[in-house]
Amino acid sequence: MKALCIFLLCAATSYTYGNTPNEYACPHAWTQRNGYCYRYFDDMLPWSIAESRCHEHFDSDGIAHLVSIHDQAENDFIFDIFNSANGDHGDLDNTNTPGTDLPTGMWTGLHQEVRDGPWVWSDGSSNDFTHWLPGQPDNGYHARGRLNEDCVIIWRNDIGSESTRQWDDIGCDVQGGMPYVCKMPAVPEFNDVEDSRHHQRIL
Repeated sequence: MKALCIFLLCAATSYTYGNTPNEYACPHAWTQRNGYCYRYFDDMLPWSIAESRCHEHFDSDGIAHLVSIHDQAENDFIFDIFNSANGDHGDLDNTNTPGTDLPTGMWTGLHQEVRDGPWVWSDGSSNDFTHWLPGQPDNGYHARGRLNEDCVIIWRNDIGSESTRQWDDIGCDVQGGMPYVCKMPAVPEFNDVEDSRHHQRIL
């Protein structure tokens, strides 16, 4: 009986206080950064079709959209994905003819839903960072086809120049289209975190 009392009163127990994210998982061919998954696609598409193609990718934490960018580090990260996929070539033509020239830019999710309206991200996130080329956005007309400039690219013409990595507004249906990066939330992988403290009561 005394042994039973000692067992009951001199208890050593551990407590699990819940789960905390240990890592984040992304699908095959996607790159994880700070809780998000990113993937570059080299299809030359109009903005709206590229956004729709992103929607075809999803996980348990959300659907993919054209990439939103919220600080300089993320902007550089996205550009490096884009640039490495196309090779570090300088002095590019300002053309987007498939099979003949490397793309001079890639779509982001930043766009205007109405002309002269606010710039918004397609994933609904806050517009808290911009990296426009000097004089942009000018919301003018694209030289080829004179389209309203309601969509935004990261510029890649003349690698090494100050314009590289900066943003420009162009026509959403620009001739030849643009490649793009999709972004979606990564899935947290949880590990149980056990409190190592032991509590003991003595008679």
